[in-house]
Amino acid sequence: MKILWAAALMVAGGVAFPVGAMSCGTSIDVINHRNEPVAITLKWFYGERPVRPDAKDFREVDVQELQANGLASLHVMELPPNASKRLDVRTLCRSVAVSNDYLNWRYSLDGAGVLSGQLDIEAESWPYELHVR
Repeated sequence: MKILWAAALMVAGGVAFPVGAMSCGTSIDVINHRNEPVAITLKWFYGERPVRPDAKDFREVDVQELQANGLASLHVMELPPNASKRLDVRTLCRSVAVSNDYLNWRYSLDGAGVLSGQLDIEAESWPYELHVR
């Protein structure tokens, strides 16, 4: 079973990455401006993605998704009141490929329901930040 899973990931990587593409790291600062702790769910999308991902997509990543839509990773982050944490993620190195990077986010507050959205990293200036207000 482990061999099959490794082979599937290799196939997925071969489809998602162009020949010679390399993975690089980037980070996003997640800043909680609230006076209460917040648990935030983050889904990072990157790679040569043919279409913008749905802003409400928080499904677990599977091999079929990797083959069809580029790469993704799912994270849950606990933020204390008035604090920040850094989310380290992978992306394609700009020198070898264009990576279409997006960050879906969602969290809930007492009495306010679920708040969600999406950052298009191409439209953001570095350093990348996500503010919880």
